Amino acid sequence: VAAVLLCGAIAWLLFYRSPRQKPGGAESFSAGPGAPALPGPSAAPIGPGSVLGNNYRIEREIGRGGMGFVYEATDLTLHRKVAIKRMRDEISASGKELDMFLSEARMVAALKHPNLVEIYSILREGSQVLLVFEFVSGQVLHAFLDEGRRISLRSTKGVLRQVCGALDYAHSRKVIHRDLKPANIMITP
Repeated sequence: VAAVLLCGAIAWLLFYRSPRQKPGGAESFSAGPGAPALPGPSAAPIGPGSVLGNNYRIEREIGRGGMGFVYEATDLTLHRKVAIKRMRDEISASGKELDMFLSEARMVAALKHPNLVEIYSILREGSQVLLVFEFVSGQVLHAFLDEGRRISLRSTKGVLRQVCGALDYAHSRKVIHRDLKPANIMITP
């Protein structure tokens, strides 16, 4: 039976605070009015062999989308695979967008459910913002279906049960998924 994980890797676009939820007073990473959002020199290009945060070695690029690039990496301290998403430069450079992104990332990181991808950390490398996530071995449902593969009724029910369970959990914490689609659902072995 397939397991499903909602892709938290694009949490900023996917989740938002319900109007009934009060802001939690999270601290801001911006340097203040008029200051650059992320001071410092531009970071070197990221690619296989790069080490980020003195701890994460990039193995390969595994995806790209509207928010940025996703890499498979190795956590050198804990000896485990992780996924790292590098945010687009426009998000990193905008103080307002960056603050909003970091606030949303903190909110999503507080969600703990077996069918939600976990956010481990936020890294800053020069002017780049990177999110470190749980690595999920599998395939997005969209790609699975594009291959012309069919899913049995029993497996379909299992996938829906897991997706609905994750959504119910998120909703109970006043978090709404705004972009639920097959490209944001992972099917694991």
